[in-house]
Amino acid sequence: KNRVGEYFGIFNMVGRLAAIAGPFSWGFISVTLGLGQSAAIVCLAVCALFAFFTLTLVKGSGEEI
Repeated sequence: KNRVGEYFGIFNMVGRLAAIAGPFSWGFISVTLGLGQSAAIVCLAVCALFAFFTLTLVKGSGEEI
């Protein structure tokens, strides 16, 4: 309960990192590597699934803020 600000800070940092890494990876995979947009969509979908499963592993303490 005392670390709510830290969670918002991490959330903000990860959001900004995703805003940079997503478009960069799209351009890198589809244009630089020449694999096309289909491969870029698959890569970003795999990253989203990894993030989803990571979030499901995090268990809350059961307390409301």
